[in-house]
Amino acid sequence: RQLVDDGTVIIKIFLHISKKEQGKRFDSLLASKDTAWKVTKEDQYCHKHFNRFLTLADEMLERTTSAAAPWTIVEAKQKEFAVIKVLSTVVGVLSTVCNERRQENIQKENKVVFQPPYEEMIKTSVLNQVDLSLKISSEEYKERLKKVQKRLQDLQNQLYEKRIPVVIAFEGWDAAGKGGAIKRLTEPLDPRGYQVNPTSAPNDVEKEHHYLWRFWNTIPKGGHIAIYDRTWYGRVMVERIEGFCTVEEWSRAYAEINEMEEHLYDEGTIV
Repeated sequence: RQLVDDGTVIIKIFLHISKKEQGKRFDSLLASKDTAWKVTKEDQYCHKHFNRFLTLADEMLERTTSAAAPWTIVEAKQKEFAVIKVLSTVVGVLSTVCNERRQENIQKENKVVFQPPYEEMIKTSVLNQVDLSLKISSEEYKERLKKVQKRLQDLQNQLYEKRIPVVIAFEGWDAAGKGGAIKRLTEPLDPRGYQVNPTSAPNDVEKEHHYLWRFWNTIPKGGHIAIYDRTWYGRVMVERIEGFCTVEEWSRAYAEINEMEEHLYDEGTIV
């Protein structure tokens, strides 16, 4: 859904044949030493358990089709028919989308979007409740820093042993101390187990993808830590203010960010 919302066209095609037809095609390939390699052990296993996989395929098709990205089932017993249906499906979808986009562009050209002033857009009631007078002495700071850094070392080892990925996201005002906090955070850590990812304006390649794409590319593997110096939240803050994205794009970003973090959590990532 996020890809479709961002303008990506998704065409999903499932080519279907019977178990009998699959067996005939495998036998034909296996009959020649030049083509036998195409039938792998995995292929033979799937054929043996065809009915089981058929049930799973039915469930997959039913649960993953949607108005935004529906499945097209192609009757593929005759290869010529299958080819024509596949190509016709692709042509049909792309033609429809091109016509729709043409109409959308015409409507956008005639649409005036009102964006309120910066002061009205951001309500800081939560931040206004933060007590900025809190402080500790230099002695207490050094004592507590030493303890928590030692604890971080131990925790990094435990996370690696249990293969738990960790995402640590830093946001805040310029000159608020993000860099210093990250430096103290990483001092006791094994450098092989973490990566600091500074986030700046997207480059030309990143602009050609969904804005979350560049962050998915740096999500840590099990047992590793990814630290972000500014994050995907820039979509609803700096990119929004500076006009790097449309009102429609930043408006849906709140839900997209929550969904991304929920995906990470469901996979066992600590955020």
